[in-house]
Amino acid sequence: VGENFEAAIVLATKSRKAGAVDAILTFNPDLFQVVAVNEATIFTEYPQLKFDNTAGKVAVSATTSLDDQEGVEGGEVARVIFSPLKSGQGEIVFLFSPGSTTDSNVVGAGATEDILGAVENLQITVK
Repeated sequence: VGENFEAAIVLATKSRKAGAVDAILTFNPDLFQVVAVNEATIFTEYPQLKFDNTAGKVAVSATTSLDDQEGVEGGEVARVIFSPLKSGQGEIVFLFSPGSTTDSNVVGAGATEDILGAVENLQITVK
């Protein structure tokens, strides 16, 4: 408790390149709070970098420029800085349902379909 920690939102594509990412994360706001959400360098535009510590939610949208039809192969999308409030175990969870367009998504480069197949949540122990 008392020392901030960072969690990276990382995109790992297999055979497709991505043109845009929407990442929606939830966390227990009684255990930790977000201090900042910082963009990374693989995307050129970040129309959304928001957090709500009352609701325990982070929202990140990142995209390539309209001229870029190549997309990105993967890497760090954004970095979330958390401040722990008390000791305990928590989880940072991606909101994701296959086929849904209202949660975390990855849009293929030059396409309109969601190519996100799976997410990995993060278990956190605060001491």
